[in-house]
Parts: sequence; C-alpha cells; structure tokens
Amino acid sequence: MRLSKYVSNTYKDKLTIIRYVKIDNDDGTTGETQDPSPELVDIPCRISMLKPDERDTVTPDVDECYMRVKLFLDPHIEVKKSDKLIADQYLGGVKVQTYEGRAGKPFIYDLAQEVVLLEKTNA
Repeated sequence: MRLSKYVSNTYKDKLTIIRYVKIDNDDGTTGETQDPSPELVDIPCRISMLKPDERDTVTPDVDECYMRVKLFLDPHIEVKKSDKLIADQYLGGVKVQTYEGRAGKPFIYDLAQEVVLLEKTNA
C-alpha cells in the first residue's frame, strides 16, 4: 500500500468549508455569495486536539470557549485562511462532536496538510 493511501485511510472525520466568492449583481454592483461547490462538503479529514478549552477564572460570568483544533487532510484540498470550517468527529461511524471556527493558514506537506481551526464560542 502506498504511504499516501495509508495516510488517507486515517481520515475518519468530515470537514465542510464555507467560503464566500464575489459575484456580479444584475444592477452592475458586486456582492458575495456562499460558494456552492460540492467538493467543499464532507471532505475526509482527521481531527486532533491542539489546545483544549480552559475555564476562565477571571470573568466567570462570561466563560468564552477558546479552542484550537488541528485538522489533517489531503494536500490537494484548497483551504484559505479565514475560511469558515465545520469539522465533525466520528467514532465507530457515529458523529460525536462538531467543531466550528475559522481556518488558520494551512501548512502543506507532500502527503497531507495541517490546518488549525480556531473556535471561539460563549459557553
């Protein structure tokens, strides 16, 4: 088995990329719309925790969730910095967790790429 095939076999999780593209409106102005490309949905990936959320002891009334999740995926998938990412983690074929946030700048290797998902929510 080729090494790239072995690496891709570890991608049990799924990633959706939400990206906005510029369009020309009928009235001559430009706008933005969500990219409808089907290749941006259900992309096989591997989720790894980079920095778990830590409890805010300074302002307990507003306990915001700050997490960094590392995603591994095929190096041919185009991920742009600030793309909105939705990553679903699966265990035994069952979705157990969803992470939602913005993409950091991808780091591309020969066999894979790493993308850090920055998640910020209010707990």
